[in-house]
Amino acid sequence: KGGIYITSLPRPKLLFHKLVSIFTGKSAKTLLMNANSKDMAWLSKQFKDDQIKVIIDKVFSLSDIANAHQYSQEGHAEGKIVIKIQNQ
Repeated sequence: KGGIYITSLPRPKLLFHKLVSIFTGKSAKTLLMNANSKDMAWLSKQFKDDQIKVIIDKVFSLSDIANAHQYSQEGHAEGKIVIKIQNQ
C-alpha cells in the first residue's frame, strides 16, 4: 500500500494498473528508457541510492526453470521472478 509501480515498457496492462491504483492507493508510473549505457547507469544509480526498490516474489534455480515458467504463467506473482544462474 502506498507504493509505486514502475515499468520500462508501456503496455495495455498499464491502463489496468492505473485503474487498480484508484482502489489500492498505489501509484502507477511509467519509466521510459532505452537499453543504452547512459540509461542503464542512471537506473543503476537509482537502485544504489535506494530510490527504486525491486520487489522479488520468488527465486528459482536454473535447473528449476520449468517451474519458474509455470509460476509466471499462473499470473499470481506480486513481484519479480528471479532465475539464479549460478551459486555465489
